[in-house]
Amino acid sequence: GRPTFGNGREHPVRTLVLMVMVVLFGVSYSIAGNIRAKVLGKYSGIITTVLNSITYVAVYFPVLWVRRRRGLVSAEQTAWTYSWRSPYAGCGESLWSRAGGWKYMFLGGLCDCVSQVLLFTSQAYVSLVAQVILHQMNVIYTAVWSITLLGSRYILLEVAGMSLSALGGAVTIISEPAGSSSPLHLAIFALSAAPPSLVLKELMFRRWAADARRGACGVGHTAPLDIWCVSSAAALFQLVWVIPVVALAAGREKEESETVTGFLLGAWDCLRDAPGSGCTGAWQSYAIYICFDILANVFIYMLMREGSALLAFVTLKVNVPLTAVLGLIRWPVVGAARLNAAEVCSLLMVCAGAALFFSGTLKRESL
Repeated sequence: GRPTFGNGREHPVRTLVLMVMVVLFGVSYSIAGNIRAKVLGKYSGIITTVLNSITYVAVYFPVLWVRRRRGLVSAEQTAWTYSWRSPYAGCGESLWSRAGGWKYMFLGGLCDCVSQVLLFTSQAYVSLVAQVILHQMNVIYTAVWSITLLGSRYILLEVAGMSLSALGGAVTIISEPAGSSSPLHLAIFALSAAPPSLVLKELMFRRWAADARRGACGVGHTAPLDIWCVSSAAALFQLVWVIPVVALAAGREKEESETVTGFLLGAWDCLRDAPGSGCTGAWQSYAIYICFDILANVFIYMLMREGSALLAFVTLKVNVPLTAVLGLIRWPVVGAARLNAAEVCSLLMVCAGAALFFSGTLKRESL
């Protein structure tokens, strides 16, 4: 049967609080991330992806260990997450079915790594307003992957909302003023959300729910999978994948006369504000950004467990008008954003698309 979580109806107040926190830290993350990208420049993709991978492991595993010691995370959950063979695997199942929950984050870690490299490499060359508009195309990717991996189905109203959001994103790419954003980086930024990271995490939650209900010897475990099992596994495999992915990214970003090693050394000089590196306040801007990033990730994971990946994405749509309005304020390094007529039109389209999609989701779940 279908897992009981996924709509947030069991704890509506808790779900609402989580949605508010996702919006709050999501907006803060967007602005702080834009400042960090401008400071780090061409090294942004390399530095941010590597440091994020290390930071996630350094934060998530100690938290998981503490929660395990305090009895907040069961031995069954950690065993299911990290065992090569799932404790609930049955005879005659395929190798994939017998593997523990780590298999989802083995792929999820790769998706996170690729997504971050694409996002952080292009972010410094895309205006803040264009960023928040193009972020709305995430719901399209998530819907496609939800259909493919989760077997989700959508009604016409939801499809209309996704189409309107896609049209708004296309208008942004086509009409962005010359010199405001690089067309190539606009396309890369739009593709950064294509990997199915969040849907794989939701799939992991759902698989635990199914396996735990079945249990071993008929004894089921009804507690939902702890978010720190998922986040720690995602962090571990992102760290595993970061070396080959970053090496490929460095090979693309470096100058023709520069070696990959030379580019990476330049990134290190930038991070430590070395004289002649051209970077000032690099590690400070990253430190502020990563705090908001971790908090935003934690609340997104919690909302996914309480609701779903699509509910998390719909909640993030509220960031669009808020970030666009706050972007008009003069911020350090990035200054104040300016809205032209095309961007206002695109903004209205993606907001209307998100509203249509959300209305369609509520209608579908009420059927």
